[in-house]
Amino acid sequence: QYSKHTYISENALLPGQVKTHYSWSEVSEANAYAELIESLVNASSLEKAAAIERELRKSGFKTATQNFTVNVLGKPITGVNIFAVLNAPRGDGTEALVLSAPWKSKDGITDNINGVAAALSIGKSLKKYTYWSKDIILLISDGDEIGVQAWLEAYHDYQISGSPLLLRSGAIQAAVNLDFPGTHSYHALGLFF
Repeated sequence: QYSKHTYISENALLPGQVKTHYSWSEVSEANAYAELIESLVNASSLEKAAAIERELRKSGFKTATQNFTVNVLGKPITGVNIFAVLNAPRGDGTEALVLSAPWKSKDGITDNINGVAAALSIGKSLKKYTYWSKDIILLISDGDEIGVQAWLEAYHDYQISGSPLLLRSGAIQAAVNLDFPGTHSYHALGLFF
């Protein structure tokens, strides 16, 4: 009778058991990704998606792309989202976390070179470890919020604006979006909810 009102999630206790392993070698890798991404700034959406897909596959991820068209104020906006899934070795595929980075920063003008590079580097780093209990989805979105919205619609089978997703995971429990405008170093990062 009393135990029905008490619940302890072992997943909630897991962060206290993890030692961070993201080191200078991963930062150097992110810098190399930043150079690649900077070379793609003027490329088409398809070319960008193909280049990121190659990098994710080299790291051992299952990848897929999603073409979408969204009408905003009567103007069609098209793009290509690229995403990958890291299946949790200790999970059953029913829950997932999303790590995303848009091609453009929130202002819609500045390229999110460091954000995309960090997402790729963090994703590759996460792939090395076996203690994950939730799948991890990496999403590089085209068109910032519009691309994420198109991807979420398809992920939740509320299909209005994009092609169906050929790669899926479980229910999304949380998401982190990396938006680091510019290509310079940072003295501090802000966390916004």
